[in-house]
Amino acid sequence: MGGALGGGFSSSGGTFHGNLNNLARLNNVNLSSGEQFGYLGSGRNVRVIEAVDPESAAKDFFEKMRTGGQVTTLGSMNSEIKGFRVDFKDGSTVVLRLKSKSGGPAISLNDKKNINFKIHFETISNGRK
Repeated sequence: MGGALGGGFSSSGGTFHGNLNNLARLNNVNLSSGEQFGYLGSGRNVRVIEAVDPESAAKDFFEKMRTGGQVTTLGSMNSEIKGFRVDFKDGSTVVLRLKSKSGGPAISLNDKKNINFKIHFETISNGRK
């Protein structure tokens, strides 16, 4: 994974939608045809991506989504950082929570218009829940 998380602007030139489309291309997800990342989770706006190392997968996803945005660190608890937030000039946001209520890492994507969903990253299992 690229540079360290947190602190100021990341690489220039990225936008929320541009980053999302690049990630979709890298993962063979055709967003324009209605495909989405992972599979349906516990709610209409919740997706699940399974990985051998969920935390690394979530951080990698976040690194690719943060390009061109302003990164801030979410508060810490017991000296542990809770996560990171990226704000784009158009008001879109990406939030990486290193530990969600379900236990693993999660990313929230919101463009204040059409896109508003969460992706939970879970350890690969033999069968879907």
